[in-house]
Amino acid sequence: MYQPTRLEDVITELKKRYGHQIIHSANQLELDIKSINTGIRVLDSLLKGGLLLGYLNEIVGKPTSGATSLIHCITGYVQKHGREVVYIDLEQCFDPLHAIENDINLSQLLIVQPSEPNHALALIRDISIQSLPCLVILDAGNISLGKQFNRLELRLAQSSTCVLALTTQSTQQSQVIVTLKRVAWLYTDKKITGYRVISELSKHPNLAIKQIEFDIHFEGGKDA
Repeated sequence: MYQPTRLEDVITELKKRYGHQIIHSANQLELDIKSINTGIRVLDSLLKGGLLLGYLNEIVGKPTSGATSLIHCITGYVQKHGREVVYIDLEQCFDPLHAIENDINLSQLLIVQPSEPNHALALIRDISIQSLPCLVILDAGNISLGKQFNRLELRLAQSSTCVLALTTQSTQQSQVIVTLKRVAWLYTDKKITGYRVISELSKHPNLAIKQIEFDIHFEGGKDA
């Protein structure tokens, strides 16, 4: 009986017996990744669907970059589409007026203001273990999250929980990292009505690095 001696021979023999479709290069596989829309079409396109469930998503932006406004826009959209949002405010600087301008329903938003990062990460871990179908926003600002943030990756795997961290400097530990930079203010009748930003996708499990430019609008307007 013929016995193949090389890997190529084994592959050829398998194809003969079971068909050519049985074996192929792993890079032909599509990752089965579930996501939730952000409500911003160009951003969802950049992320190939939206924020990833079961992964650590991170938006990086310095003050006035538009990152906080973007987070609030996402929060309002997600609420409107029936998903609960838990907002963990590590720096305790959540602005309810700014939130309302971005269409956030405060009565349906759960705000958590822990005294230290470890408490915040423990809460996210517990939510992830329960696989609660909610969006957890971790507004860390300038606060370092440390190595424990990376350990959440294992807890999130196969979870229905979506975690989105907002930082001013990337932790480099998230599977999805989007960096924002403001390039212009938007005006209407001499009032600031939003930002124009450049968004760079610097890390994603299923995509190459990409960059887009889009606008973030306030619902109302702010005097210039």
